[in-house]
Amino acid sequence: MVISLAGIVAQSRYTGDDINALMETSGKADMKNVRDLSEVYRVAGGEDADIQRISLSRAEALIALKWWDVIALAKILENRNHMPASNFQRIMGDIDKPVPKPMTLAELDELVGEE
Repeated sequence: MVISLAGIVAQSRYTGDDINALMETSGKADMKNVRDLSEVYRVAGGEDADIQRISLSRAEALIALKWWDVIALAKILENRNHMPASNFQRIMGDIDKPVPKPMTLAELDELVGEE
């Protein structure tokens, strides 16, 4: 859910468009994923009614932390048709080298609390 919302948050940060407006327009497919995941969460016994809001806060923290990485990746993907396939494959192979330390949801929640 955090990753689905991260695309919307990144677009909002990049364009300046309101997150809620993007949820209704270009983020429609992502929001369908969020609704589906929310339902799976509830069926599996999840009890937090605000799971979407919590996930959105986590996505905002993730984008704030990894903003330039997200923009660089988006631009690479956007322009991949304008570069030789070998260059694209090399760039994609170099992403996240060395491999960064994975973050837990608790660590993202700590970042949210620092804002």
